[in-house]
Amino acid sequence: MSESNAKFSPGAVGLAFLGGALIGTGLALLLAPMSGRETREKIKDLAQRAEDEIAAKVKDLKQTMESCKQACEEQVKSLRG
Repeated sequence: MSESNAKFSPGAVGLAFLGGALIGTGLALLLAPMSGRETREKIKDLAQRAEDEIAAKVKDLKQTMESCKQACEEQVKSLRG
């Protein structure tokens, strides 16, 4: 048997996990014995929470990237002179 050398980045794995969780949650809500109105409200709430969480993650990522950029610029300056 041969082993696969495929490598997946942590971000890709996390995104796949999040996508699967959202799909699974959506299906569970749609198949639950609730009225249509209750189901729509739950889906709306779930979507809003997901949007808020994603926005927070994007904000954190931007801050991390800015910090890395500044650190790289400082390193380049120190190496130049």
